Amino acid sequence: MAFSYDSIPAGYYDAVFHRRVGIQSEWHHDKFRRIIAEIGKTGRHLDFGCGPGTLIGLLDKEVRSLGLDMAAPQIEYARQRYGEPNKEFLKQSVPQTAFPAHSFDTVSCIEVIEHLPRELSLDVAREFKRLLREGGKLVITTPNYKSATCSSKVSPGGYVACLVRLSVQFGTMRFLPRLFGSANEKVIRSYNQGDIPY
Repeated sequence: MAFSYDSIPAGYYDAVFHRRVGIQSEWHHDKFRRIIAEIGKTGRHLDFGCGPGTLIGLLDKEVRSLGLDMAAPQIEYARQRYGEPNKEFLKQSVPQTAFPAHSFDTVSCIEVIEHLPRELSLDVAREFKRLLREGGKLVITTPNYKSATCSSKVSPGGYVACLVRLSVQFGTMRFLPRLFGSANEKVIRSYNQGDIPY
């Protein structure tokens, strides 16, 4: 039987973030702080697999943000908690979107890609490339259970991230070099959460 993401209680991970107690909450704070720093100044942001909308809720109000997720309960929670004119949330279960090419300055995919089959991961990455404007940034994170964070805090924490700049620098993960392998697209940075100075 396949796992149903609708079975995760609506807002569960947002509640973990906001409780500010315990290793899991600390991990989420560290992760989002670093992701927001990587995203930097942006005009239009897409968070693919947004869950309860925590990341979008943390972005500046001036940033036009869109969260996509396949779990209807999470989207409904995100709309109620974080929805406002510049922060929208849509249910989306397929990698191809109806948005025009180059619609976003930045795209994030936080702890989602590792749950997808390889071919679907490639389809999602192709869609990210289509959606990002020239010079846009892509931030992808996945859990890294062997990171210093895990060993030092005995937590399920740590993550690997890649920051991508289209036509300047591009990504990591095994499939991204193949997909974004042109001379002007390369890895800028990948790191373990435990190795990041704050």
